[in-house]
Amino acid sequence: KDIVIPLERYTSDATKVANKKHYDERSHYLKNIELRIEDMDARNIDIQAVIPVPKQSYYWIPIEPAKEALRAINEGVAAAVKTAPDRFVGFGAIPMQDVDAALEEMDYCVNQLGFKGIQILTNINGEEISIPKFDPIWAKAQELDVLIFLHPDGFTQGERLAEHYFINMLGNPMDTTIAVHHLIFKGVLERYPRLRILLAHGGGFLPGYSGRMDHAWSARAD
Repeated sequence: KDIVIPLERYTSDATKVANKKHYDERSHYLKNIELRIEDMDARNIDIQAVIPVPKQSYYWIPIEPAKEALRAINEGVAAAVKTAPDRFVGFGAIPMQDVDAALEEMDYCVNQLGFKGIQILTNINGEEISIPKFDPIWAKAQELDVLIFLHPDGFTQGERLAEHYFINMLGNPMDTTIAVHHLIFKGVLERYPRLRILLAHGGGFLPGYSGRMDHAWSARAD
């Protein structure tokens, strides 16, 4: 059957054309380590994290090809880091659609490849990352003391966001905002207090709405 990448589920034709143009103009930079280091030097950046793009998380395909793809991607990141280990650190991706496989790949990334972080998307095929089935992931991340990088990949209810690139401008930071609210309100951060989490895009709308969140928590039983 046809597989729809989450970020492209609610995307207008105009955005698809712009996305292709954007990639065609910049893909050489993404693949060329020498150009990347030159750019880092020009911008006075000492160290950069090398992270798979969210589309390469592959939560939406069967587990066996996902495991194979993510192992290849993670080893590719590790190879890139080895070209300049004083300038790059590696972050891995794990197959979150299967918790046991995700735990295995997280362990491999940290203990075999030496990665400093793991990227997890803000929802897993529409499931909240705060539900109990994912608790072993948070427990393992805390045990390994590995940084979790939360990154969105579109928005799950994006019917109103297809035009004007709203699916990225509004949908992506909104997905981060919702995911973190669930992590807090469902007690994940209370159960795993040593978790280290980095939120993409400045935390979405969370910083601007922290007061509203605190008030709702204290004022309402629901």
